[in-house]
Amino acid sequence: MILGMLAAAAVAGAPTLITQPLWKTTPNLIDFIRAYPEKPRLARIGGRAVVQCGVKADGGLEACAVVSEEPIGLGFGEAALKLAGGMVLHPQTRAGVDVAGGVIQIPIRFAAPPAPPEGRPMDSANVILKKRPTGEDLARYYPTQAMQERVEGLAVAVCRITPQFTLTGCVVSKEEPYGYGFGMALQYLTDTYELSPTGKDGAPITPGDIMSVGVQFRMGR
Repeated sequence: MILGMLAAAAVAGAPTLITQPLWKTTPNLIDFIRAYPEKPRLARIGGRAVVQCGVKADGGLEACAVVSEEPIGLGFGEAALKLAGGMVLHPQTRAGVDVAGGVIQIPIRFAAPPAPPEGRPMDSANVILKKRPTGEDLARYYPTQAMQERVEGLAVAVCRITPQFTLTGCVVSKEEPYGYGFGMALQYLTDTYELSPTGKDGAPITPGDIMSVGVQFRMGR
């Protein structure tokens, strides 16, 4: 009987496992870019992790720990902890359960960066650009945090040339400094490019070939 009472007390004292959460704040794409571990990012390896956290009275998370990560040892668990640190819950779940004092397990998946498009590479210096990003385009897509911190950057993408001599399937191959979103900004800007059907040497440009485009992001002086 005493053992039964102790077991009941232990169960009664256990924090509630939160299910059906409602989130106030979750990571955005820039958060994922910054948290993505460098080694698997460069190798284009995806992964996942599960973290368990306590829930504070304001819905913030505390005492987070990694429950599992796949693949092991590539840093996805630590990356998930960084993301969990900025997450905030609403005071109640979808079922109306108070979350304060409970615990929650959060699965976080890291999608592998896409591989560059395949095809015959061409000399990008031979391309004549009929259209390219304007100053207004650059201002529109300049990453917000970089602008606030007055950070300048560079991004390069590898793209496939379409039959309409525009660009498609662009994948960022270089981004400096990493983590501010300059690569993502360039991906939006690639829609503004239009090529001449012939190169500077007079030879025709072949749709399906691969070329690189780069943009420098500079603050207005």
